[in-house]
Amino acid sequence: KKRKTDDMVMLRRFSDLSIDMLCVADLRDGYFRYVNKAFDRILGYSKKELLNNEFIRFVHPDATSLTISAVENLSNGKPVIDCHNRYRCKDGSYKWLAWSSMPVPEQGLTYAVARDITEHKQLEEKLHTIQMHYTVFINTSSNQVSYWKMPEGLKTDLPIEEQVEMLYDSVCVDAN
Repeated sequence: KKRKTDDMVMLRRFSDLSIDMLCVADLRDGYFRYVNKAFDRILGYSKKELLNNEFIRFVHPDATSLTISAVENLSNGKPVIDCHNRYRCKDGSYKWLAWSSMPVPEQGLTYAVARDITEHKQLEEKLHTIQMHYTVFINTSSNQVSYWKMPEGLKTDLPIEEQVEMLYDSVCVDAN
């Protein structure tokens, strides 16, 4: 019995090192049974607040039906891989999460990992805005030979996030 307790402590310590959110959820009643410390760090809720509320209460209203569908798949024994939804943070903001879940239907549980992909989604949105501005520019340039000058100071050796930010600032701000 002591070995089992020691193993549990060891596993909890190990899972608390993860930068990703790790959890066990009960598919029958919709409550988390276990959450690691990344939940608190990313969403701002205490472990107690997360364990005492149905997990659907944290889901953005636009993603409720998608999340319910994913839970139904899990309840039927189907794993869910790379399912994106938004979770409400304690401060009222939302974070985009990418979930992968493996169900254990005979226990009514699912083991899940969620990664915060909020920054990635924001970069995608900025890139989409750049593409829209570029498309408008091209479509409204009638019979003119045009070229797009690379913004001054843009360095291709920068991380892609910084390049997208600089492009967004130069194309979208200048267009307004």
